[in-house]
Amino acid sequence: MSRGESGRWGSYTNVTFLEQGVVVEEFIKSLLSTVKAPATGIVVIHNGHIVINDAFGLADVENSVKAHPRSSFKLASITKHFTAFSILRLVEYGKIKLSDPLLKYFPEYESLNPRIKIENLLNHTSGIPGYTELTELFSPYEKVEATHEQMLTVFMGQPLLFEPGSRFEYSNSGYYLLGLIIERASGYTYEEYLKREFFNPIGMHDTCYASDKSIIPNRVRGYDTQQGASNTSLQNCEYISMNPPYAAGGLCSTTTDMAKWLSALLAGRVLGSDLMLKACSPTKLKNGLAVEYGYGLNVGTKHGVKAVGHDGGIPGFASAFMMYPESNTAILVLVNDERSDPWAIEDRISSYILRK
Repeated sequence: MSRGESGRWGSYTNVTFLEQGVVVEEFIKSLLSTVKAPATGIVVIHNGHIVINDAFGLADVENSVKAHPRSSFKLASITKHFTAFSILRLVEYGKIKLSDPLLKYFPEYESLNPRIKIENLLNHTSGIPGYTELTELFSPYEKVEATHEQMLTVFMGQPLLFEPGSRFEYSNSGYYLLGLIIERASGYTYEEYLKREFFNPIGMHDTCYASDKSIIPNRVRGYDTQQGASNTSLQNCEYISMNPPYAAGGLCSTTTDMAKWLSALLAGRVLGSDLMLKACSPTKLKNGLAVEYGYGLNVGTKHGVKAVGHDGGIPGFASAFMMYPESNTAILVLVNDERSDPWAIEDRISSYILRK
């Protein structure tokens, strides 16, 4: 467990929190005995202090490589809130508006419904079908280095599932489009923009796009736990190309970097307060009903307090994080087994901390 770190994130050498960290770590170690994933990364932030920043188990089973705080896990759909905040940063800069029609950024698609706004992409109310649900059209690109042009052919010509703003339907396509809007509005690639605006200023030097070809230090391998009639077996996960996930699920990171990021979010150092409030507020549909999703974040109540977070799953990996702003707490769980349930771990940890 990383302790005693200091600098722009403050000092974590306070005896009270060191003692709390030891107690929490002992609880987590007992909890992890029930987890089937080879490796588990955990961050716990409480009252502005990083109590836990660690990874347990094996990042690479075949080579007996132990996981540690700089082990790089695929984040899957946790990526979405980074994409959403990048869009909101462009709003702060005056480069785009949430009310901008999608057609403004994709004029080549003349048949696009002009009522689809950027905000509809952020809160999954656009009606554009998710490409992962368009199995026949998407499957040819799932394991190859698909270009943006190829990916757009999967979903851009499809009929809308509903009138924009009238329903909520989770859509990876919407976040794929948001990634392209970031590129077209900023002049940078998706990864370049994230590094320029967030990762480099915050010191998240191990967070990047999980490219298949890139050399990513301390890359964690993904696994799939198979439950048999009498035993559980572990195998390497199915291969998918990391091109299609893109801005909907293509990033990788470490517990060390995510601890910095969650600390910045809790401290209000990522976005202006007005936009942060909108990102963390439920979406109102045209019929007046509220949906527990903001901009790249699930929004609800847990343990009797407001809870904001997201989860993700991709072959070989699962992830979840939750922030509890009222108690200045955040918890992150990363695992390298797609069948493990990070929410079950988060729930046990948050129950332990918030109800003590």
